[in-house]
Amino acid sequence: MNLVVDLGNTSAKLSLFEGNELKHITNLGSKITLKGFHDFLKGFENINSSILCSVIDHPIEIEDYLNQTYSFLKFSQNTQVPIENNYTSKESLGLDRLAAAVGANVLFPEANLLVIDFGTCIKYDVVTQGVYLGGSIAPGMKMRFKALNTFTDRLPLISPNEEIITTGKTTEESILSGVQFGILSEVKGIMNFYLEQYPELKIVFTGGDSKYFDKLPNYNIFAAPNLVSRGLNEILRYNDTPKN
Repeated sequence: MNLVVDLGNTSAKLSLFEGNELKHITNLGSKITLKGFHDFLKGFENINSSILCSVIDHPIEIEDYLNQTYSFLKFSQNTQVPIENNYTSKESLGLDRLAAAVGANVLFPEANLLVIDFGTCIKYDVVTQGVYLGGSIAPGMKMRFKALNTFTDRLPLISPNEEIITTGKTTEESILSGVQFGILSEVKGIMNFYLEQYPELKIVFTGGDSKYFDKLPNYNIFAAPNLVSRGLNEILRYNDTPKN
């Protein structure tokens, strides 16, 4: 089995893969501790290799634990990946973006892909026939709600609504419309742009907030909630680092 550790801006995910099949996954939230690792790994003795992807400052003892316990790969800008990376500033490319691109290419090998990751930020990434081109980064949904509250005196901080409101009849509804309907309009515009460029485009949604935007008629959208983890597992397999 492979252990995949994905430390994101708002949550830490631990996944176990057998080959390319996801067997177990847990979300530790923002609390990253060795105890959380140990609790998740109880009963799993057939783990051979591990990979760590972190876009945050993480406790060094976690990295040490992985390095001492398993064959270990720390995903970095210098790690070999199974797709061609045409991003110009590779040193600043978010590793989660690259992992999601790899994961999408596993699902649809050599296809034209638009990956939309609804996380802390909304990331739009384009892969064409196994080549990563780049994309866009926009503020995520919760970031937009927080910005309206932080940079004004009277606008409240509210939570997202399950159904998207188009025309708000109260201040709260107007904020919901501005944020959620605004994101929906943004997503449609970007999807339409790339559909014109690539008529056979596969659109892949991932990230915790994707559930608010994945019910779009007239679009063929594939939902992949654990896309980054799948991509990291493929990168680990590609580098083939069995423990001696």
